[in-house]
Amino acid sequence: MATKWPSVAYHFHLDREVTIAEAIEMREGDDPRAGDIWCHAECYKGEPRTGNRLFPVNLPSCPYFRRGKRSYTRAVDCEFERVMLSKGESYRFAQFYHDLLVWLNSGDGKENPSELFHISGVEESKSKVADIVISHTEKAPIDWTETRIIIVDKNRRRKASNEHTLVIDITHWTDSQLADFSNSGIRKMIDEWNQLLAKEAERGRQQEERTQYDAEEMKWIENNQLFILQARAIKHRTKLRYDHHDSNRKKLQASIEPQISGPEERVSEITIVEARAALTQLDIDDNIREMKRKKSLIGMSEIVVARKIKAAHEEVERKTRIGTNPHRRVKLGYYTYDFAYLENLSKEYTEGTLSESGY
Repeated sequence: MATKWPSVAYHFHLDREVTIAEAIEMREGDDPRAGDIWCHAECYKGEPRTGNRLFPVNLPSCPYFRRGKRSYTRAVDCEFERVMLSKGESYRFAQFYHDLLVWLNSGDGKENPSELFHISGVEESKSKVADIVISHTEKAPIDWTETRIIIVDKNRRRKASNEHTLVIDITHWTDSQLADFSNSGIRKMIDEWNQLLAKEAERGRQQEERTQYDAEEMKWIENNQLFILQARAIKHRTKLRYDHHDSNRKKLQASIEPQISGPEERVSEITIVEARAALTQLDIDDNIREMKRKKSLIGMSEIVVARKIKAAHEEVERKTRIGTNPHRRVKLGYYTYDFAYLENLSKEYTEGTLSESGY
């Protein structure tokens, strides 16, 4: 019922929002009157006044506020209800939207929104991706110019459209919590803003780490061109061999279908074709096997391969210093390569004579 009719409204005599439960408790005996109640404070206080006058209905299963049977204003449409309908949302949404918008534009109270959020302007958004858009001052200590706000109650399909969006989810709020915007609403807005700042700080830290890592990698590449060239050459050769086996596999697959036609073919001819097909399938399997063996090296980045080659050289030098005679080779993916082979390969690559021959 709360999504069809309001459960929180503005009470003129208290000059604050009340829940439907509070309004019903204000009745005296059998008197149905509970005071002058309106949809929103801004609707009532507007000049000229707009919005809807409301009356509490004590329905046992679900009490609610209903509109009057006649108009008590020059304009009966509620601005916040129109927003609610355009967003596919509830009256609870409309109430929070109203309270938040009033607070953001006020600059009043202990928590000054203009200072908290560095506000230069507040705009109501007609789009589905935002309800309210805050524009920030030029001196704001942040690197984005606007923050979007989405309020979610009934329409849970609405999601943040960018990283600078505050999602205020009031789905699990009670009517009392919704009516207490000066506590729950303001605190929630500040909490979500702080979460956004924390996420931005973490993104900045990660970007700084990536920049530093990229700089270190560039310096490593510059100082290890010999190993980079060997890595580039072996990856290039491996890709050529992979493509060669893939081409063979496709050709063999195309030839594996029996070429016998007509109803009077002899059994011996069928047997020969089947035997050839079996041999061809073995060749196909061999090509697939070789492709799988080469795939791991193809998937490695050039710098990872280069680091592996350099690490193998350093290990050989270490073992040589302690008097052993280590093998001068490195394992890259499935295969193990001699240092001399990689050196020759890089020379061929540089000269432009590298072919698919080899493993």
